[in-house]
Amino acid sequence: MSDQLSFAGNVVPVDGSHLFGPDVASAVYVATAAAYDANACRTTVALRPLSGEERNERIRKLIREQQVELRIKRLFVGEA
Repeated sequence: MSDQLSFAGNVVPVDGSHLFGPDVASAVYVATAAAYDANACRTTVALRPLSGEERNERIRKLIREQQVELRIKRLFVGEA
């Protein structure tokens, strides 16, 4: 079985920073390529599993970005 997902419609280009998963084996994936089939109106996205360290670093980065966004909202909008 190949590491790929199919989506209805055209989702090309894919966001290479988006994480997919975890799957049943706790693996997390990142998109490496996408191809749109106009006849089927479907996009197939190729995925690659992240190593444990790469996964952890990406998750830490996402958490930092979310923390910054939350601070900005609290400062300017007053949301908690």
